[in-house]
Amino acid sequence: MGNNRIFFEKLSIFFNVNLSQIFGYIVIGFISIVIELSLSGLCEKLFRKLNLYENYIFVFVGICSAFILNTKYNFKIPKIFKYKSFIFFFIISNLSYLIQNITYIQLKSFGNLNNEIISFEIDRLLFSSFFFLLAFYLHLIISFKDRKKIGYAYYPNISSDPINIYNKLYPLPNFLHIDIVDKSFNSKAIKINYDYIKLTRTLWKNFEIQCHLMTSYPLKYIKEISQYIDVFFIHVGVIVKKKSILKVLKKKKIKFGLVINSNAKNSEIEFLKSNINSLDKILILCVKNPGLSGQKFDNKSYKIISKVKSICLRNDFNLSKIYIDGGINKKIIEKIDMENFISASYIENNNKYLENFSKLKFNF
Repeated sequence: MGNNRIFFEKLSIFFNVNLSQIFGYIVIGFISIVIELSLSGLCEKLFRKLNLYENYIFVFVGICSAFILNTKYNFKIPKIFKYKSFIFFFIISNLSYLIQNITYIQLKSFGNLNNEIISFEIDRLLFSSFFFLLAFYLHLIISFKDRKKIGYAYYPNISSDPINIYNKLYPLPNFLHIDIVDKSFNSKAIKINYDYIKLTRTLWKNFEIQCHLMTSYPLKYIKEISQYIDVFFIHVGVIVKKKSILKVLKKKKIKFGLVINSNAKNSEIEFLKSNINSLDKILILCVKNPGLSGQKFDNKSYKIISKVKSICLRNDFNLSKIYIDGGINKKIIEKIDMENFISASYIENNNKYLENFSKLKFNF
């Protein structure tokens, strides 16, 4: 029984939805149709019977109401993606409305619907209910696809167990994030187990695997594990001191991003500006001491996130390529209007992996 519950919990998270969101979608859909029908009915009572084009005005009001309520209370879409999300929502809702009307007209022509028995308002509600699953699925994978994406982070050393992580979380994370730290960053760093990195690649075959290198010697590790990693994150301070690293990465066509700390210096921000077009991604590390797990979110990070976003927007760098890491929990995610987050300690808290992951993913 316990295994069945875990299976369905994983299935729910994997498809980016939970029962509360389905229920919310139903309630909001009902409310939006009631708004549409109430306003159109009121106009007909006050003026005259509406034609098809006039009636569509109220359909549009209903669609807008549904979108506003869904994005405010049901599907947490970052503000930066809301315009795109609305366009898709509008197209899919209109497609659903069009199919409903065509089906309704066809059935009516065959004499299966009698308007004297069933009113237009009832017809509208019945047909909307019938097409609910199709519309919901399309909205889920298209309109609301730009929701929070969560990656799980771990250190490949003796304190970790990749198989245990896989059994508890597969296939929920949007990506895997491996943290490598050596004694050049933390004098108490534990020896790296390269077999764990290889095993992670084997287990998570079709997932993006990132590697955050907390070391002054990134090329040493890139050479060792590049075949298992999709993208490397290197601290901007390391590259500022050794600009030759940048040339090697470009020459070998290795995908990489810069790590910007919460206490980043102005020179490091300027370096990011100058080299942003060479980057594949950006990682903003929101803790004071890189290389130590379990730290709290540094509130200075809000300013850094804002600065990096501004730089990206001015340089047409896709904001969906920015990742937020360090001290991430449910409250922090709610405050930051970004798409990608990385967590370890919060997900592992009290060994409640699924419950904690759901809280980050769905903000409930």
